[in-house]
Order: sequence, then structure tokens, then C-alpha cells
Amino acid sequence: MKQSIKLFSALAFIVMSAFTFVACGDDDGPSGGGGSNSNILGSWTLTEVTPANSQGGPGVGTVMTFYANGKFTSNGDEGTFTYDNDSKAFSARIGTVTISGTVNISGSSADAAVTVTAGGQSRSYTYTMEKNGSSSGDDDSGDDDDEVNVNSTKMVGTWEVMMDDDPDYPAVGQSFTFKKNGTCTISSSDQIFSYTCDEESKDGYTRLRFTISNGASGKLVLVSEGNVLNGEYKKSSSSDNLGIVMKKPSYVYPTGGIKGRWKMTQCSMSGAPVGKVMVFGTNNEMYTEGDPHIDAYSYSGNTLAITLSGGGQFGGTVSFSGNTATLSGEGITATLLKQ
Repeated sequence: MKQSIKLFSALAFIVMSAFTFVACGDDDGPSGGGGSNSNILGSWTLTEVTPANSQGGPGVGTVMTFYANGKFTSNGDEGTFTYDNDSKAFSARIGTVTISGTVNISGSSADAAVTVTAGGQSRSYTYTMEKNGSSSGDDDSGDDDDEVNVNSTKMVGTWEVMMDDDPDYPAVGQSFTFKKNGTCTISSSDQIFSYTCDEESKDGYTRLRFTISNGASGKLVLVSEGNVLNGEYKKSSSSDNLGIVMKKPSYVYPTGGIKGRWKMTQCSMSGAPVGKVMVFGTNNEMYTEGDPHIDAYSYSGNTLAITLSGGGQFGGTVSFSGNTATLSGEGITATLLKQ
């Protein structure tokens, strides 16, 4: 029974959160009472939950995105919804869970009061959300009505900044929303910037070159099955290359063995990325955050071998102790800290 209640609460929170920033698209999409639902279109971050934590459900900081095709996503789950700007009425479904209630939007803030029904049980919740940039809620499928003004649409969507080397104004925790019409919004600003994006394919990976009218330009490589943009940029006021990593809000890094994000705290090998985060992904893909090069690795029986894209190989035996991994091989010792 306890597990059922916890699962119900988690599902309820997902659905309810969906309600809080329910996003639809134009007048042809689902719209609840027959009016427009454009006010809550886009990506939102949960800032307050009552009851607190929803007994194991997604918590404060969860990002949810509502699209013009009547779908919403939350932590990798997908549902459908309707909403009416005038009556504030909202309804949604995710699997067998349904929610209904009202959501009031004032500028970039939203407050919702909803009832969630699952497994024959109903509960009430209230939520407060803050909007992240884009007001269009366009997804990557091209269902929106915006004119496509960028050469590559692979940068289109909302991305959460995981790492930013800018010493003055790091954007970690913010979100960037890129639209097909060549505009970009950063969650920390009300301004809308223009951007350009071109792509090239190399070694099976897509590399994007971009410029933003706020003075940034750089190159990124699409990794982690298209869920992460990793690379570097320059500001107009600097000649230094600054590392940046952005991921889709719903993406979760892999875990198990050596997989996942590890910070190299020390290494006896010259030129090693000490102080940097190395990501060991699926399909033997490995990259260093903030570096647009893609390396490869193999891991079997606690033996790790890393092949660098520029040539060369190193590795050894890996031993684990809590969140620390120690690599010992011929002519090399290194320590990695789980992130």
C-alpha cells in the first residue's frame, strides 16, 4: 500500500506539474474550453509545491515543457493536455492518470490548483512555476507555424546549461531556448536574441557552429544520442575559448560501472584533463565537457582503455571506493570523482 501511494504521488506530481505549465500551441491545437491556450506555452520550472515533495514525486527545480502539438514532457515522461486562456480551465492525461483544475498566469509566473486522479484515488495540490524563456513551446518536429530561418534545426529546443567557463557570468542552471525562426531566449533575461546555426558531419557526429547576437559564437558537438551539446564559445569581449555544456532538461546521464560524469582530480600523465569532467556514455562514447572533440573508450572486467580522437591511447585497471575511482596502468595513475 505504501508503495502504491508513493507511485500515485509521483505520477500525480508529474501530471499536476504538467498542469501548472500546460502548454498548447495555436488555435488549432487542444485548447480546453475552445479558446486559445497560448499563455502557458513553453518551458517552466517548478518553484513551490504543496504538499511539499509530493511523497517522492518530482521536486522543486523540475523543468517541464509544453508544446504546440498539445503534448508536454516532464522528466522523460510524455502526456497530453488542454487549456483555455480565458476560463483558466485545465485538463491533462499521462498514462491512466488524469488531472483537472485551474491555472492562473501572470507574466512569467503561474499558480495552479488541481485535482489528480489515479487508481481510483484523488488528491489536491497547488503549484507555483516560473517560465523559462520561449513563449512558443515549439518542439523539434516542425509542427509549429514559425518560418525556418536557420540552416540547421538541430539546435532547436530548450537546453539546460550544465557547465559554463565564463569567469564573470556563468550560465549554469539557466536554460537556452532556440527556435526555428532564428530567435533565442535565455531564462535569466527577458530579451530575445537572434542566432544562426550551421552544421557539419564528422566521424559520425553532428557539429554545430553558431553565433548569437548577444556577442557569443562557437562550435558544439551533438553527443549522448542527441541529448547533449558539448563544446566551446567565445564572447565578443574575449579571445579565450570558454567551455559550455547544455543538455535537454529530461535527459539523465547513464550510470553503472564507469558510465556517467567523472571529474579527474589528478593524473600522472602530461596533458590529461585534470580538473575537467569526463563523461563515459553509451556506445563507447567518451568526451570531456567543454571540449568539442569526441573520444572513445572500452570497459570490461574493471579494465578501462581510452582512445583519443587526436591519436594515442591510455588506460589501466579501475578500482572503486564510494564516489572515487582510481585508474592504475602502465606509466599512469589517475583519480576520478563521481559527479
